[in-house]
Amino acid sequence: MNLKPRRSARLRSAFSSESYQKAGSEEEAIKYAKIGLMTLRVVSLEKEVADLAKRICESKKRIAELPCEIEKSEKLLAEVIADQKTLERLESGK
Repeated sequence: MNLKPRRSARLRSAFSSESYQKAGSEEEAIKYAKIGLMTLRVVSLEKEVADLAKRICESKKRIAELPCEIEKSEKLLAEVIADQKTLERLESGK
């Protein structure tokens, strides 16, 4: 594999000399680096999926609670409207 000298130097410094020797060649070291990066990406995506699953579960709970919240808001609104009408009647009676 053709690598620029600068990238090659970075790759070599990322591995201990023992690990690099165990890899056997630059291509093998690159292969192991790619595997490591892909593994890191998989772990990252798994965490993201778990977080999204948790958020979906929380959203479902909130959606299930919405009818109750709407009912409470409607009752409060009805009370406010009734109070407003009462105030209007009291003001017009003065």
